[in-house]
Amino acid sequence: NSSGFTMVRIPNLIEKTYRQAVPTLKSLGLEEGEITYKPYIGKDMVMEMHCNGKKLNPGDKIFKSSKIDLVLGDGNIGYEEQIDSLSTELPNEQ
Repeated sequence: NSSGFTMVRIPNLIEKTYRQAVPTLKSLGLEEGEITYKPYIGKDMVMEMHCNGKKLNPGDKIFKSSKIDLVLGDGNIGYEEQIDSLSTELPNEQ
């Protein structure tokens, strides 16, 4: 039963699609956890990874068979909306 205590490195799934991320996690012996969405131009693109509420970075070591929660982009923000939000954040030059 020692396989449950094996450590694996978290792959870099940031900016990968959900369809790419899940098989990669499963091939390493990790499980898919909860899926949440944030506003982002890329639909179903992985933005963040979490385990037990802790944000994971690529290369972090975690126990095999852990559940990885994914934060995905919802695809609802368009290019124009992103430009508009950036331009309102910039100070006006006069």
